[in-house]
Amino acid sequence: MQLVLKNINKTYKKGAKKALDGFSVTFNKGIYALLGPNGSGKSTLMNIITGIIPKDSGNIEFYENDEPKSYANSIGFLPQNQDYYNNFTALDFILYMMVLKKYNPEDKKAYANKILNSVNLINEKDKKIGAFSGGMKQRLGIAQALIGEPKIIIFDEPTAGLDPKERVRFRNVLAGISENKIIIISTHIVSDVSVIAKEAVLLSKGKVLKTGTQKELCKEMQGKVWRVKCDYPTAMLFMTKYKVSSIVEEDGEYSLRLLSKEKPTENCENVPPVLEDLYLYEFGEEEGL
Repeated sequence: MQLVLKNINKTYKKGAKKALDGFSVTFNKGIYALLGPNGSGKSTLMNIITGIIPKDSGNIEFYENDEPKSYANSIGFLPQNQDYYNNFTALDFILYMMVLKKYNPEDKKAYANKILNSVNLINEKDKKIGAFSGGMKQRLGIAQALIGEPKIIIFDEPTAGLDPKERVRFRNVLAGISENKIIIISTHIVSDVSVIAKEAVLLSKGKVLKTGTQKELCKEMQGKVWRVKCDYPTAMLFMTKYKVSSIVEEDGEYSLRLLSKEKPTENCENVPPVLEDLYLYEFGEEEGL
């Protein structure tokens, strides 16, 4: 199974800067992290793949067993902002979305209950959506994206508003269904995808900056990630001079994880890089970090 994007271009206004500029990536089965700062083109890309907006040029092709297939009816999508019918119950909403998606399992209610259970909403299935918290609405949005066992699932900031336990549940759900699906996740919370993503695509100003497995992408960060232990004034000094990916305080001592090509101080050690380090290294200035 492959989703092949070739030289995708998109400009919203004539003469304006391209939102997507020659984007070309091949997605195979598995989970992909789509990473980039605001304005990098992530949402534009997702809206083009799902057919919400047209591309200016380029091709999108979907293959199963090396045979070209239409994928329009095989997509599950959670947009960044989704509206709901507040008078619907969660169960009503899933049943309604099943009708819209023309998905007709033998036992519709049993299937809807299964979907709701997968996102920990089974106990709220008869509750009206208008009474849901933001996190509950987000879980309901994730649930509707799973309807119909889609072959391609696209999530735009899916863990926004979820508490830590629900983010773990979300990761577990995706890990359990990813074997025979292409799953693309756009997020600013890199830790939510670093555990499960097969590959990452780094997008900057509409162009592919880097793509590869986490191991491949983090290779270039070898020797650039340092752990430093120090007191508070020194920690504040380091934070003004370097990109710091994490800081932890324990009993008055601060442990910093900072990024630098050169050894920042004698009292430090190299540590293995992770995807969050790479994200901060590439996009820290654009994100204001």
